[in-house]
Amino acid sequence: MSVALIIGSGVGALIGARHAWGLLRRTSGRSTPGDPRHATRSRATAAYYGLWALVLWTVFGSYLLYLWLFAVVLYGCRGAVRRLATLGSA
Repeated sequence: MSVALIIGSGVGALIGARHAWGLLRRTSGRSTPGDPRHATRSRATAAYYGLWALVLWTVFGSYLLYLWLFAVVLYGCRGAVRRLATLGSA
């Protein structure tokens, strides 16, 4: 179980880093050209949003991994039950 937590946190960190990078790119470009204080504040806000995205994806990464695995198992079981039901009626 601890291995799954580590893998989930790692996957979450990778997704979070990608999400943070996208937030940084989009948010830091919203500065007013004539106001250098606004540009600095905008970059700080972008970094703050990016850091939170990274942290939250890392924390909830293992939770999402378990949900995805559970969904894959349920999807496979549903398909198996449907196949058995069609074989039984044929």
